[in-house]
Amino acid sequence: MLSASGQSISTLYRSEKIRKYLDEHKNSLIPVWLPTASPEFMILEECWNVSKNDLLVLSYYSSFTDFRKRIGHYFRTKRFNLNMRNYLVGHMSADLS
Repeated sequence: MLSASGQSISTLYRSEKIRKYLDEHKNSLIPVWLPTASPEFMILEECWNVSKNDLLVLSYYSSFTDFRKRIGHYFRTKRFNLNMRNYLVGHMSADLS
């Protein structure tokens, strides 16, 4: 299995466990290379958008300590329930129209 630059994928990883796994499964894995600087393909960006709206829009924090406490609680307890496939397909269909 080769990377976009033509280099073996297993050489891109330092962990021996990952390199071994990739070598053992090279015939069944299909690498997907995402373009750099493409936030629409990174589900973490969607998590940030959701949390930003929940935590910052129309919210007042009496102090920075209160703000940090609320953010910490939010990320420890929030379940985003994002479906990766729907997220990516939704962005792709929006780009096509």
